[in-house]
Amino acid sequence: MTTAADQSDQRIQGLPVWYLVLAGALVASYDISHEAPSGSPARSLLPLGILLLHLVLWVSVLRRRFRYTRAVLRSPRTRVLAIGLAVMRGLFSMLLGRLYTGPHPHLVIGLLMFVVVPVGIWCDQWLILRVLRREHERATAPADSATDHATA
Repeated sequence: MTTAADQSDQRIQGLPVWYLVLAGALVASYDISHEAPSGSPARSLLPLGILLLHLVLWVSVLRRRFRYTRAVLRSPRTRVLAIGLAVMRGLFSMLLGRLYTGPHPHLVIGLLMFVVVPVGIWCDQWLILRVLRREHERATAPADSATDHATA
């Protein structure tokens, strides 16, 4: 017999929103750091610092969600999303190089990627977790109905 607390612990959870924002910041940090002067240490330290924070949080805070995140990362849709984001970043760079003549083109690309990456990851995660939750519900439904029949 499972309690409500046990069921809430078994609920499949996706990555928290703050982590998606951090992933967007990691991707955007490459372009944003290019706004620093070429000899500046901030040019390499900003992406490296965000990557380190990303990895520390991944290992510590998000460890219990790793099983579901691994399913998300192994999905073919995730690979398509990653390739699509790389192509989109290249297209942004080409289009802004031709259309945008303002000061700070890398900042504009970085801000665009800061928005696009978390939204793309959230949508991909939502689709995959929806499937995993349905499979989990189907797997637990026969077991629950069998215990109901046994007690009746």
